[in-house]
Amino acid sequence: MENSNWVISAQNLLLLIGILLWFVPLRSKADFQFKLPVVEYYWLVGYLLLGAVGLWVEAMGWWDGLGFMLLPCIVFILVCVILPSEHLTPWKIRNVSLGEIYRNSFVSFLSHWPVLLLVYWASSLVFPDAQPQESVELLKKGDLEMRSKIAFFAVIVAPLTEEVFFRGILYRTLKGLLNARLAMLVTSFAFAAVHLNLLAFFPLFALSFFLILVYERTGHLAVPILYHAAFNILMLTFIIFGKPEI
Repeated sequence: MENSNWVISAQNLLLLIGILLWFVPLRSKADFQFKLPVVEYYWLVGYLLLGAVGLWVEAMGWWDGLGFMLLPCIVFILVCVILPSEHLTPWKIRNVSLGEIYRNSFVSFLSHWPVLLLVYWASSLVFPDAQPQESVELLKKGDLEMRSKIAFFAVIVAPLTEEVFFRGILYRTLKGLLNARLAMLVTSFAFAAVHLNLLAFFPLFALSFFLILVYERTGHLAVPILYHAAFNILMLTFIIFGKPEI
């Protein structure tokens, strides 16, 4: 992003669009649907407490922007659980053990990583003057507090909210309205474009493509969420200690 404020603004825009798409009737039965584990009251209380803690931490001046970063995400998740929708069915279409989820997530990511790295290398050759995202510079030059904030958003908030929106809602909605191939292309384009960075566009397009593939193959939304988190963890490591700079 050229301005860090756009990160939160774009995120909130996606969440709003996701809520609107939540009520779009599906023309065909989507293969893979989801339901977040918040049906029991203690999950609901936990999510609300998380938002309250975020606001409290922000009010105390310990972490500027944390509460307002978490609240839209929590509201989005609660809306997707509480309000009826054709999307609201189990996360999975078959029983998948926790071990299978982790294995599919991380093994798939490691097998795709060379391709993602190649796409980044090609993108850096095609756009030699393109600047990396602002968060890259903040990670390189920022203090521990700044790095912790970016890492929290990148490893926890972004994978959860972006996968629920892009793979769980947008892709499935487009797949019902169009077809699987067009849905993959449009979803991947939107995923890459929303980050507003030319250098990262094609690597993120490829990442989205792979995230949809693992979602389709496993039928479990937790797999692309963990895959996405693993990607961001590796990128944070590279950015702080070396390259590449996606």
